[in-house]
Amino acid sequence: MRSALRAKVQQLLDKKSLVICDSTNHIKGYRYELYCLAKNTQTRFAVIHCKASLSTCKWLNAQREDTGR
Repeated sequence: MRSALRAKVQQLLDKKSLVICDSTNHIKGYRYELYCLAKNTQTRFAVIHCKASLSTCKWLNAQREDTGR
């Protein structure tokens, strides 16, 4: 899964596009790989951490299941 996501990010990266990779990215080495892809394309890279309580996460997941996503 990570290799397919990494390949897609690499395919989409260029200086004119905004690529949002919505993934947990909890593995430091994987975040570094994504950073290197951005650096090789001479574009910017950022990691955004959205903190939510467990109850909020459970509620959001329940909402997602209801919509079939």
